[in-house]
Amino acid sequence: MKYFKIFLIVFLPLFFALTGCKLDEPNAASTQSDLGTHTVSRYVALGNSLTAGVQSGSLVEDHQVFSYPNLIAGQLGVETFEQPTVSFPGISNILQFNPITHAVTPAPGAEGTPNNLGYAAPYNNLGIPTATTWDVLHATNSTNNYRYMFFGEDNPAVDLVLRNPNLGNTSMFAQAALQHPDLLTLWIGSNDVLGFATSGGLKPITPYADFTNPFTGLPMPGFETSMTELMDTVATLGAMVAVANVPDVTSPPFFTTVGQALAAGFIASGIPYPLSYEKGTDDLSAGIATGSATTTDMLNGTVLLLLTGSGYTDEIGKPSGKWYRDFAAMKGITVDQLLATMPVVDTTQAFGFHPQNPWPSALILDPDEIAMAKAATSAYNQLIAAKAAEKGFALFDANGFLSSIVSNGGMTTQGYSFNASYVTGGLFSLDGVHLSNAGYAIIANSFIDAINTKYSVSIAPVIIRNVLGFAPVKKINAADMKYDLRSLSGLLEMTGGKIW
Repeated sequence: MKYFKIFLIVFLPLFFALTGCKLDEPNAASTQSDLGTHTVSRYVALGNSLTAGVQSGSLVEDHQVFSYPNLIAGQLGVETFEQPTVSFPGISNILQFNPITHAVTPAPGAEGTPNNLGYAAPYNNLGIPTATTWDVLHATNSTNNYRYMFFGEDNPAVDLVLRNPNLGNTSMFAQAALQHPDLLTLWIGSNDVLGFATSGGLKPITPYADFTNPFTGLPMPGFETSMTELMDTVATLGAMVAVANVPDVTSPPFFTTVGQALAAGFIASGIPYPLSYEKGTDDLSAGIATGSATTTDMLNGTVLLLLTGSGYTDEIGKPSGKWYRDFAAMKGITVDQLLATMPVVDTTQAFGFHPQNPWPSALILDPDEIAMAKAATSAYNQLIAAKAAEKGFALFDANGFLSSIVSNGGMTTQGYSFNASYVTGGLFSLDGVHLSNAGYAIIANSFIDAINTKYSVSIAPVIIRNVLGFAPVKKINAADMKYDLRSLSGLLEMTGGKIW
């Protein structure tokens, strides 16, 4: 069998600097906030890793300063806005790009440590990585949160942020209420579907309606119950409230980069074969893989290859078992033990071209899985919009905003151009899911726009120039990006997509 080496051509900047347009200086009036009859001396943010300010798979103080809540607090001029900061290299260790080897790997050394666990009051930024909608009102520690109840995985980030029992075994919302906020932002719901997507459909979506847990047989609240209870409870604060809805979780570069590059490699190399892949409904213990994706399917997003698969693309066409060796190592078992559970697999066949050695389900979303993620997101967002209107909250349509950037090929703000391309687009960090400094600033300004419109105030926008730094523009032609399952394990855990 002829071996084909597929190159992923991705341009990465050494520094997240942007090219192109000159900044249009804001006029003096636009840099001054005017709250009119409102007073905002206490601001609290509730949410998940996007609220916490995670970048490149890590919660780390170097980037937490650019979290959108911290940027909003700066525009409001609030005296205190405390975040649960973590020393370098963060939790998990932040991803770094090696321009020599082209590898993207976690920074070396032990994980970072919390800087301010002893802070006497609740944090103002209460964003908890991996938090779901139910968690905002109910989770108080790493083992009584939604994902632990659903499929038995703890979430140490709950302990990091809430610091119970020292703060009275209180939830995210309870700690917000203790602060009597004048303004509260809420961006939650992504993790109710994101773990499904980042795991290639192996982890469950939070059902919309209440349901019986298939793993435990116990009743569990669905998204509708959790979000309705949350919105009703937030309304009791009497604060100005701004909520954001759930983005299309299949649109970030984590899902769009590898398939595009692989298809381009197939075309450039004249490879006539489709990609043979394992569908979510396939059972390799009993039958061969049935998925087949053409270059057109990969280019137009009919299937989505995950960023976790980028380190396996040059195995395509080889009699390779690299994926199974890596997966077994993450599970802490031998590759023979793993393959014993899937006797159909034959790693002497061409990886990715033969249905007995297919591209694995964990590294791809098939058409049915994409449809499931989109349907859940649509249902979630209809409820969020209805409850925001009912309660009189400001609503930032994050789904529509980010989708428009994808469909329009980018956006321009304050003279800078951005798009959703992996890293070089300027919006996303190295993990392909979480935003960059500039991306979070743009989100901050979108929240500010929604607050200004709803409450007739004039909070000044974040100046994008101030979050970019002044590093020289320098791009690298980085062929064959080398992510693997281990290097992105921290991200998968953070998004609920852990598969080992």
